[in-house]
Amino acid sequence: MNLIKRNEGLLKDFLGLDLLNPFSSQHNVYLVPAGVAVDITEDAEAYNIKANIPGIEPDKIEIEFQDNVLSIKGSTEQEVKQEGTSYLLQERRQGSFCRSFSFRDQVDSDKITADFSNGVLTVRLPKVEPVKPKQIKVSVQAGS
Repeated sequence: MNLIKRNEGLLKDFLGLDLLNPFSSQHNVYLVPAGVAVDITEDAEAYNIKANIPGIEPDKIEIEFQDNVLSIKGSTEQEVKQEGTSYLLQERRQGSFCRSFSFRDQVDSDKITADFSNGVLTVRLPKVEPVKPKQIKVSVQAGS
């Protein structure tokens, strides 16, 4: 118990916030990484990204691929606070976000696909087929 109380004191002193009390009036702070949570997998043919983006309309999501970097951007509207109410806890993300990911293998940008269903964005980035070694037959010329 003493360890927790000391840590709580350090958090209060360092950040000026009572973060261990979820109902603190100072708890309107995001402790989540900037952006949205993603999973990235790779198989022999493609990279696959799944991003949780609940509460956003698909037309508010921008996806760009340039120089082997995929960027996902979007925004949500700030809710209008009702008169006479105050937050006890505010964790839902509002505002803009941007996540960018660099890929080591070449991606076939013409074949990238994106689907959005139930708040999950799925992006598939097919890899360019590696250039296979070409066998060159040596011909023998007469008289050489």
